[in-house]
Amino acid sequence: MKWIYKKLEPGDSERDPHETEFFRVTALTEVVIREFVQNSLDAKRNGNKIKVVITLGNVEKDKANIYLKDFDEHFFQCKDLQYKNEYKIARIIPFIALEDFGTTGLDGETMENGIRPSGRSNFYNFWWCEGKSKKSGLEAGRWGLGKTAFHIASKIRSFWGLTIRVDDSRELLMGKSLLRTHRIRDKVFQYAGYFAKDNFKPITDNTVIQDFKEKFSISRNNEYGFSLIIPMLHEEIKKSSIINSIIMHYFYAIMKGLLVVEIKEGSNVMQLDSNNIYEYAISADWTETPWKNIDIPGLFQFMKKAFSGNKILDLWVSHDNSYSISEDSFRGRVNELKRDFNSEKFLAFNIPVNIKKIYGKSSKTGFYIFLEKCSQLKKPEEFYIRSGITISGIKVLGNRPVRGMLVAEDEPITEFLGDAETPAHTDWNERTEDFKEKYDNAVSILRFIKKSIIKIVSFLDEPPKEQQEDFLIDIFNISSEYSGNSVLSSQKTEILLIEQKERIFNISKATGGFKIFLDKKDVILPIKATILIAYDIRRGNPFKQYDTYDFDLRDNNIFTEIKGGEIVEKKENIIDLIINDHNFLLNTTGFDLKRDIVVNIKEKKIEKEI
Repeated sequence: MKWIYKKLEPGDSERDPHETEFFRVTALTEVVIREFVQNSLDAKRNGNKIKVVITLGNVEKDKANIYLKDFDEHFFQCKDLQYKNEYKIARIIPFIALEDFGTTGLDGETMENGIRPSGRSNFYNFWWCEGKSKKSGLEAGRWGLGKTAFHIASKIRSFWGLTIRVDDSRELLMGKSLLRTHRIRDKVFQYAGYFAKDNFKPITDNTVIQDFKEKFSISRNNEYGFSLIIPMLHEEIKKSSIINSIIMHYFYAIMKGLLVVEIKEGSNVMQLDSNNIYEYAISADWTETPWKNIDIPGLFQFMKKAFSGNKILDLWVSHDNSYSISEDSFRGRVNELKRDFNSEKFLAFNIPVNIKKIYGKSSKTGFYIFLEKCSQLKKPEEFYIRSGITISGIKVLGNRPVRGMLVAEDEPITEFLGDAETPAHTDWNERTEDFKEKYDNAVSILRFIKKSIIKIVSFLDEPPKEQQEDFLIDIFNISSEYSGNSVLSSQKTEILLIEQKERIFNISKATGGFKIFLDKKDVILPIKATILIAYDIRRGNPFKQYDTYDFDLRDNNIFTEIKGGEIVEKKENIIDLIINDHNFLLNTTGFDLKRDIVVNIKEKKIEKEI
């Protein structure tokens, strides 16, 4: 057994790994915990409860030398790796061991016969696939780009993996590093290296495996699953940050009894489960985390209501060319639900969708939404759960005092959302690799799911029809944060102009868009201006509610023509431009004809050259 790096042959490209660019984050613990635990949940066997054991330990470098000696020669020849000296003088190797139980392990073909597998292989995907998502359902986990986080967590950019596989009960050990393309004497080696037997075969020697287990505190003993060991661990990954990350991203799975996490450090052993997670959450320090403003007691009370079997309303959803929620979706109960929502009662909805793979059958599935209005909240609390993990990057509620949660647990929709998941498991993105090519109507369904909470809230967060005394105050009372040059609507309503002290620009509607020209012809040119565009909403600031899934000005379907000026930059919902002619005209079309548009154009000062 040894560390093996392939030599660059004539015709091979010389490159360094770029996969780490997907994980330029400060919260390294979160990335590592999210990636390991989520793949464990996705690889569970027969609905088993998953147990994850996390061990923080140290091993003397001399004792670990058998697993590092061939590695050192390659590591020290790589340029631009910043921890060389620290590793060189280290006498102790700090490490983390992450282990899952109740899963399939890294099953599938191992390529020991020299042939790359043509079908699904979790073993092959984990060790040999780089820069590809390799998302293939839930039965074997989703090891893809996300495993790059394990290299980043190591100061020597390396890890080992030990698995006992459910398909053949074999126990296999391998390691992998992502360094730099490097030269040793007259030979140039690729950046990826493997700890393996000859011809990159996994290690099966029982004596070696038992020694490895002892030195790296592996607790696995004939149980199916996967153990991951990251040496030379970054200091920021510590017990407190691990506990916080587990609670933030897996509180739902733990509270529902899908997951138990055990954390070991020396002789100290603690367990996070449904019985004690609240106590750990209420006593944790959230100051430097995304949960710093979360009302912990309120959230856990909210979760108890969600698990208590409160009556769930099945919404009716239009399944035409595009999914949508309308007043009819509430089955004649919209006024009753408005009263309940504004009385801060807990509400639960089941939203049906049909998921159809291209060349496959349609599956009837759905997801749940839990809502409550909380007037004491300073900021909204919204959570999006897929197969137990919290997808932390989706925010649609703006500044509404609302606590909301979307939960997807049924297999067709969890596979659909998993295929749209970004490498770090923080968003559902329609541009994810092969997503649009895998499902019929994929983009429309994904946008509908992501916007469903705000759609429901926009219907309920207003007085019912028989209570309209103050309803129009939101229209006639324009707040300071929502001040633009005009509110421009589609073809169905007139334009409402918001007067300025000295209006420079004039805006008029056009089919599927708008026109802007100079209202004041004696203005001094040139003028630098910024245009903000958003679809109008019933309540709140539409610009803060903008999402790229509404529209993106860079898309080819939105057309912008300018005369007497120059567009400096156009991205998302913003246009920066310079006007240099009094006959300036900007014409923009391609927006949804069924949506009202809000346009805000502001003049910017042009700095004079000295």
